[in-house]
Amino acid sequence: MEKFFYPQSIVIIGLSGKANNIPRLVLENLLRWGYRGRIFGVNPKIDESNVSGIKMYKEVEDLPEVPDLAVCLIPARFVPESVGKCGAFGIRRMAILSGGFSEFGEEGEKLSSLLVDTARKYKIRFVGPNALATANTANGLCLPFIPTFPPDKGGMSMITQSGGVGLLLWNLLADENVGMAKFVSIGNKLDLDETDFLEYLDEDPETNIICMYLESMSNGRRLIEVAKKARKPIVVYKSNTTSAGARAALSHTASLSSDEDIIDAAFAEAGIIRIHNYGDLVAVAKAFELPPMRGNRIMVMSPAGGFAVIGADLCEKAGFEFAQPGEEFYKSLSTFANAGVIKFSNPLDMGDIYDPHMVTHVTYEVMHSDNVDGAIYIGQKPNMPQGENVFRDMFLTDLSKEVYGSILSSGKPLGVCFFGLSGFLHTVKEYSNYPIFNNPEEMVRALAFQRDWHARKRDNQGAPPGNLYFNREDLRKWIDAHGEVVGEDSLELLSLSGVPVAVSGIAKDEKEAVELANNTGYPLVMKIVSPDALHKTDAGGVILDVKNDDEV
Repeated sequence: MEKFFYPQSIVIIGLSGKANNIPRLVLENLLRWGYRGRIFGVNPKIDESNVSGIKMYKEVEDLPEVPDLAVCLIPARFVPESVGKCGAFGIRRMAILSGGFSEFGEEGEKLSSLLVDTARKYKIRFVGPNALATANTANGLCLPFIPTFPPDKGGMSMITQSGGVGLLLWNLLADENVGMAKFVSIGNKLDLDETDFLEYLDEDPETNIICMYLESMSNGRRLIEVAKKARKPIVVYKSNTTSAGARAALSHTASLSSDEDIIDAAFAEAGIIRIHNYGDLVAVAKAFELPPMRGNRIMVMSPAGGFAVIGADLCEKAGFEFAQPGEEFYKSLSTFANAGVIKFSNPLDMGDIYDPHMVTHVTYEVMHSDNVDGAIYIGQKPNMPQGENVFRDMFLTDLSKEVYGSILSSGKPLGVCFFGLSGFLHTVKEYSNYPIFNNPEEMVRALAFQRDWHARKRDNQGAPPGNLYFNREDLRKWIDAHGEVVGEDSLELLSLSGVPVAVSGIAKDEKEAVELANNTGYPLVMKIVSPDALHKTDAGGVILDVKNDDEV
C-alpha cells in the first residue's frame, strides 16, 4: 500500500504535450505540488522527446527502470492491454483513472472482467478504474486529473468512492482550516476497496481522523471488523439510500445499495460515525481537530443572553451535562465584569464583559476549571464604529494567540461559532486559523459525536462479535431431523447457527406454560404455535405484557 502514497517513481501512460491531453493534468498537479520522485511518460503515438521537462518513451518496456506506480488514463478499451504490458515489465501497482467500465453497461462489464483477469495474472494491485486515485501532502503526490492546489497539511485523510464529491469535501475542509494528510478516490474498486485503504490509514502515523464518502460497500463484514479494531475516528457519509439514488449510482460508479437499517446498526456497533450530509461531515472533522472531550460536562458561553439560551437548549438536547464550577468560580469572574448587572451562571452570559482582552481571561478560567470538560462559545460580529478591522485587529488576534493557546494547554475542546454574514465568517476563519463552526446547531451536534466516540473508546463497549461460530455437523444433523423449518423451530435453528435469540419455549397445557413462564421470567409474550396460524396476530394468537401466573 505504501507505493500508492509514497512511490519513488511514477510513469504516466497516455501523456502528451497537447493542450487537451488529460494525463497532462496529472503531470501538472505533480509539478505544482512539488512531487519529489522520478516521473516518466509513455505514449506510443507521439514523437515528443519530453513534456514539461519529463522524458517520454514509446512503450513501458523502454523505461530505464521499473516504476513503483503506473498511472493509466487512456480509453477503456486499451486499458487491459496496457495493464498486461506493465505487468510483463514488472510493475505491480497501478492507478487506473480511465472511465468506461462497469458503470458503462454490458460492454464495460466485459472490459472489467478482462482488466481484473489481466491484473491477477501479473499480481498487480490497482486502485480504480473510474477513479482519481491518490494524493499525499507529505511528499507532493497528486494523481487526480482535476487541476488542484496543495491544501494545508493536517491529520485528516479521506477515502471517497466519487472523485467529484471527494474534491468538494477536500475544498470545504480546506476552507474550514482542516488540514489534509492523504486522499484516495477508489471509483469502481474492482481490486482495492474502501476497507483496504481504511486498514492502511488507521496505521498511518500522519492520519488522525478518516473521512469516507461511500455509495456502496464491497465487503460489509470485513469493513465492520476492521472499523471495530480501528484506533482513529471514522466518519462516513453513505449515500445511495433511495431507489432513485441507487439508479444514479449504478450508472456513476457501478454501485449497488445495501439495506440502510442494517448499515446503521452495523456502523453503530463498530463505532463508525455515520452522517447524512456533507455539512455534518465537515463539522465532525472540525470537532476532531479539537482536543478530546473526556467527560460530559459543558460550559455554554456567549456575549449575548439569547445566544446563550440557544446554546443551552442545543446542549441539553444533545445529552450534555451542564458544568457546575461552583460559586467561588463565578465570584472570581466578577472581577472581569464592567457594570456588574449580570449574574454569572451556566449558560454564561458574558454581555457585561466588553473588553475582548477580558474575554480571553474568562475563557482561560473556564477551560482550566477542574469541573469543566469542554465549552462552546457563540459569538457575533460586534457593532463597532470601524467595523471588521477593529474586530480583526483587536479581537481575532487575541483570540488566536491567547484563547486558542489556552485550549491547547487545557487539553479540552472549545467549540467556537460566530453569527454574521458569510463575508464576515470568512474573515474570522482566515485570521483565526482555527476550526470555526458555521452555526450553533452543527457545532453542538459535532461535539456530541466527538464526545460519544471518545467515551466509547474509553469504555470499549459495543464491539460486534467476530465470525459467528457454529458446528456445521450438528447443524446438518438438526436440519436432516427436522426437515422443513416452520414456526418456533427457526429460533432453535438460529441458536445452533450462532445467532443470539430471545429465550423461549413451547408449552402444551396450562401447567407447562406456568412452569415455563417462571423459568423465563415476567413480563413475557405468549403466542400460538400452529401450522394453521401463519399470521398469528390476525388470528388473535399473540398476547403482550403477560405479568403473572394467573394471566398465563
